[in-house]
Amino acid sequence: MKELLIVDGYNVIHGWTPLKSRAQEDLEWAREELVAILEDYAGFCGTDVLLVFDAHLSAAAERSVETKGPLTIVYTRADETADQYIERFVQEQKDAQTGVQISVATSDGTEQSLVLGMGAARVPARELGQVIEAAKARRRGLADAVKARTPLESRVEKHVIDKLEAIRRGPVEE
Repeated sequence: MKELLIVDGYNVIHGWTPLKSRAQEDLEWAREELVAILEDYAGFCGTDVLLVFDAHLSAAAERSVETKGPLTIVYTRADETADQYIERFVQEQKDAQTGVQISVATSDGTEQSLVLGMGAARVPARELGQVIEAAKARRRGLADAVKARTPLESRVEKHVIDKLEAIRRGPVEE
């Protein structure tokens, strides 16, 4: 079954300590950092991610959508909150019976209850952070496993390789 993770952007930024503290000084940096983290996660896990930001924190009057591989970033219209967009999106997916398993990452209790009632799973912001860290650890483990399977010659000194090569080739005929 296809999976879709919907992330309430500002809710997650304010729910993750490293992003929250930096967002107080530079909200743009926090948004870009969240985008980078989710883009990396989506690419590694193969999960589609829909990241939704409230437009009331930006100057845009119209909704904007940007796609970066399996990550789609939505800035809602000026008169629309991220919660409203997410609720409508989840309801439309349910009504269309798409068969997509939707999870919504937010720590907003009311939003969690609403999406649960529509058949989506809820993921608190802190738990999403743990899921992403676990994925990073899995990726590091895979990278370490690949490194461990490097050719023998990368673990043998050059002079030994030269001697083995001479033996392999046999006596030099003149």
